Amino acid sequence: MSLIDGNNGISPRAHPAATYDALANSYDLSRTSDRRLSMCFAEHLHLKSGTRILDVGCGTGNYSRALAELGASVSGIDPSEAMLDVARRKAPGLAFHRAGAESIPFADKTFQGAISCLTVHHFSDLKAAFSSVKRVLAPGGRYVIFSADPAQMNDYWLREYFPALFEGVADRIPSALKLATALRNVGFEQIECATWDVPEEISDLFLYAGKHVPRRYLDPSMRNGSTFFRRFPDQNYVVEGCQHLERDIESGAFSRVKDRHDSSAGDYFFLTAIAPD
Repeated sequence: MSLIDGNNGISPRAHPAATYDALANSYDLSRTSDRRLSMCFAEHLHLKSGTRILDVGCGTGNYSRALAELGASVSGIDPSEAMLDVARRKAPGLAFHRAGAESIPFADKTFQGAISCLTVHHFSDLKAAFSSVKRVLAPGGRYVIFSADPAQMNDYWLREYFPALFEGVADRIPSALKLATALRNVGFEQIECATWDVPEEISDLFLYAGKHVPRRYLDPSMRNGSTFFRRFPDQNYVVEGCQHLERDIESGAFSRVKDRHDSSAGDYFFLTAIAPD
């Protein structure tokens, strides 16, 4: 399946920075960098020692720090000051700035690469954000996005237990096609998409990180690390879904549910684009 062929583009909707201000102090109870993801970012970035990287929507700086440990020179931006405070405490040697993707506070051609990890769905204006990223990348600089496509999310077995959380997902999450089109429209070149499947062992517990270990969703700290769960207005509904999931795990019914959602579309994707010469 190609995620950047077809016509399933959408208009993304921003989430307020206040959501992440409230989440900051508990975010890292379930969210940290995962070694596999960090190495994938490094591969797609063609990372070398000293490569200047911008983490766009860095949150608490987990992947900023991970890439720095791999030898990159990393700066991060995020609109949530509370998240940045946590990032600065964890990685005092890195530079973190409060800013949105749409208005990056660096000079032209400052960086050789940039990443956005599970954050593009929060951008208020894709054209403005991608234009801003392109401006600060040197010619040939690589921009690597990690996200999920609505078509992939429709295959998550989570939908059977929390269907209301996934209602209108295509109106909230930009598809790979939408992102690729927006990147191309602002001048990025050589746009490539690679799907990615969640492994059984993973340390960054984002939305579908419990794909193979469903009991993870019974832990409130994991659910609180995902705005999908945390921002849902009816938390009783979430609890009821967890109770349903727990019953199915105990009875063995879950294995049949999981089998129904076997998919070749991948769980997430990496989208890589090159800044023009």
